[in-house]
Amino acid sequence: MLYLNNAATSWPRLPSVISAVRSSLENPPAEAGRTGFEDSLLKCRKAVSQLYNAGRASQIILTSSATQALNQVINGIPYKKDWEVISTKAEHNSVLRPLNHRAASDNGHVFYLDPDENLTSEIARNISPRTSLVVCNHVSNVTGQILPVIEIAQLCHRHSIPILIDDSQGAGLVRLDYASFSGEVYIAAAGHKGLLGPPGTGILILPESCSLLPWLTGGTGIHSDDPLQPDLLPLKFEAGTHNTCGIDGLHAGISHVIENTPEKFATVRRNVIDYFMEKIPDGYQAVGVTRNSFATGTVSITHNRLTPIELGLSLRDIFSIETRWGLHCAPLMHRYLETYPKGTLRISAGNETTTRDIEFLLEALEEVSML
Repeated sequence: MLYLNNAATSWPRLPSVISAVRSSLENPPAEAGRTGFEDSLLKCRKAVSQLYNAGRASQIILTSSATQALNQVINGIPYKKDWEVISTKAEHNSVLRPLNHRAASDNGHVFYLDPDENLTSEIARNISPRTSLVVCNHVSNVTGQILPVIEIAQLCHRHSIPILIDDSQGAGLVRLDYASFSGEVYIAAAGHKGLLGPPGTGILILPESCSLLPWLTGGTGIHSDDPLQPDLLPLKFEAGTHNTCGIDGLHAGISHVIENTPEKFATVRRNVIDYFMEKIPDGYQAVGVTRNSFATGTVSITHNRLTPIELGLSLRDIFSIETRWGLHCAPLMHRYLETYPKGTLRISAGNETTTRDIEFLLEALEEVSML
């Protein structure tokens, strides 16, 4: 199989990740995070902190997914009366649905802005005394477009508004230097994409001083006599038993990224998608392409006649090429791109994708268009 669905989950798995998960399962449990020695959780936190230049390891919250991390912030931020949140149409359902649920239950209002070149100025125009949070994707999972989150974070700092950045597509490929941010900045990311870890892992980076309240509470293994969740990082936001084998795998994946650098992997992915764009067959169009697309190796295409599902099923069933078709959990982005409701065929390269792989894809697309 030629696997071109890395924007969903990176594959193939690294041998070091598989070995780390296996070792974690085979060795006796060590009560990770609840003893005095440097356990696997702390090692993973330090790796995340190194990758993002994020300061103290206690500011790294280990979660079951980016979805959990995003929900923690969206549901944990203290909202103002008659609150408003500013977000974008580029967001994944892991942002859209928590925001929409919160607005429906709280009588709040969410502004979803076009992710175009005017995004920062439009956010500035929509800020009001009721603005309680800004939520912004770093990289679109549909088009690979990079959004100006650094500029937006600076704007939020000037207005003393927290910002939540969904870095699920950028993590491990497009650097964010957390130490360069000012103000109340939260970064959430999935572990199973560019960070090369197993599914069921994620991260949340917190400012050292934040207004966030715990969304999930429960056992922590220590401070057991406290009636409330301990007010101590990272325990305040890590209730329950950790996915230690997944976290060991995530640590191995992030270590591989640090050793090879995100820039190296981004260059590999961008080069093969640039090659694809040079030779894209007649009848196919790339959608949502901007000057900063393709940095993560993702492109969405449509065909003059065939639907995305017809393209995707043909590539899979005839040529054993795995892509992704449909709305990609980002319905507002497709309305913005005018590809709703059928969506697009998404091609997302990995760190080992070659131009020879792309040649095979191009030949397959040519043949599919003649069916």
